[in-house]
Order: sequence, then C-alpha cells, then structure tokens
Amino acid sequence: MHCYMRQVAKANTEGLGLEHTDIQVRPNGSIVTDDTLMTAVPNVFAVGDVNGGQQFTYVSLDDFRIVNRVLHGDESYKLGNRAHVPYSTFITPPLSHVGFTRRRSESTIPKCSYRCITSEQYATSCSEPRSTWGV
Repeated sequence: MHCYMRQVAKANTEGLGLEHTDIQVRPNGSIVTDDTLMTAVPNVFAVGDVNGGQQFTYVSLDDFRIVNRVLHGDESYKLGNRAHVPYSTFITPPLSHVGFTRRRSESTIPKCSYRCITSEQYATSCSEPRSTWGV
C-alpha cells in the first residue's frame, strides 16, 4: 500500500493587521515579496513561513542571510540565485534530495548522466555501525 500526501501550508499571518498596511498578501495568507524578501512597504521584509517559500528552518535561516546582506548594502545574493535547497522526509528509509531534479538536469545540462538505485542496493552498499559507544 502506498499513501501519497500533499500538505498545503497556510502562512500564519492572521492577526498581524496586514490589511491596514500596503503589504500585499496572497490568497493562502503568504506575504508577497521581491527577490530580496522586501515587501511592498520599503524596508519591511518577510522571512520564513510567512513569505510563501519552502517551509524549512534552514530556508528561514537563508532568508535571514539575504536580508542581512541587503541591510548591509550587498544585494548580490537573492532568491533568484539561491540554489540546491536540500530536504528530507524522515521516514524509513529517509527520503532526501539536494540539487537538480532529473527533469531540470536534462533540460539544463547537455549530456547529463544519472543513476538510479533502489533502497535495497543502497542498503547493501553502505554500512551502519551498530556500536552505541559515544551515545
């Protein structure tokens, strides 16, 4: 049996009084920003789950990196050049991803090669120490 689930997240912006500002909000409650995470109101930024991006702690940290650079006069790092955001789903075995997908690789990199392995092949090619020393 397989179960596929998609969770549609709604940004937690209710009660912030955004309707009394010029900040634009999407139907899902997320705040509209530019490539530097600035809202329609100058010098007001939206980071983390409220801007509609990927909802991972490390993405929120990277949002901070973008805003911090902007506040110090450096706009060289923006959402548009953020690359290779990893994700993991903690199931058994874990499902993780970083980098290009196969489809993006084939459309971006000519003569791209890839290899798929099953979890059984992966499990036999790796070893997990059974020692509890240091735990």
